[in-house]
Amino acid sequence: MKSIKHGFKSGEEGKGALGCIFSIILVVIVIFLAIQFAPAYFNYYGFKGDLQQAVSRAGAQAVADDVIIQELIKTAEKNSISLKKENIQIRRFSGQLYIEIKYAVPINFFIMKRDYNFKLEESSFTL
Repeated sequence: MKSIKHGFKSGEEGKGALGCIFSIILVVIVIFLAIQFAPAYFNYYGFKGDLQQAVSRAGAQAVADDVIIQELIKTAEKNSISLKKENIQIRRFSGQLYIEIKYAVPINFFIMKRDYNFKLEESSFTL
């Protein structure tokens, strides 16, 4: 019977195994980053759609600024976003309502924690 040799053949240097390990590490890093960033983006896009509706409604009903701010904070909480009154800026001029919202979401990596900043701007005509 012939014996079967295991290991590298002559002339092989293990480049295939090293490339495979590198690819697996890269895939793991990409999956980890996706898990960290996906909820923040999902909440951002959900809040963006709700914000468009809230601004259109506020412009059509001529609602006071304090009422708009309270509604936006409730909408943000519904989308798992921590929003404070200081994060919301409301301006009215030339028959339009402009709302700008800035907030940060902390993203925790193993070696550091970093805030990821979001900015939303919407406008609507007022009555």
